[in-house]
Amino acid sequence: MLESEGFATDKAIDGIEALDKAISILPDVILLDIGLPGMDGYEVARRIRRSKIIGGARIIALTGWGGARDRELALKAGIDSHLVKPIVIDDLLTHLRGVPIATDMLAKA
Repeated sequence: MLESEGFATDKAIDGIEALDKAISILPDVILLDIGLPGMDGYEVARRIRRSKIIGGARIIALTGWGGARDRELALKAGIDSHLVKPIVIDDLLTHLRGVPIATDMLAKA
């Protein structure tokens, strides 16, 4: 679906592969599930943020975990936006284009 909107995509099956691919591909935006096997999305985000190579990428969490504590952990891990599944495609596309929207729970009021 994202390809049809003009975005180049890749995927990973676990946290370690996600981190490795992020470092090798150098994407502008990383869509990151929090509940990844091996290394969760919070740890992937922390490691990305510490990286001189990829640390500036925008990280958008796409997750089923939407509680206040989950959002706090995402923010502390360096995740820019936290979208809860099921994802509204128009909201995701807006985030991918770099425009903040009202449903971004990490946006500052």
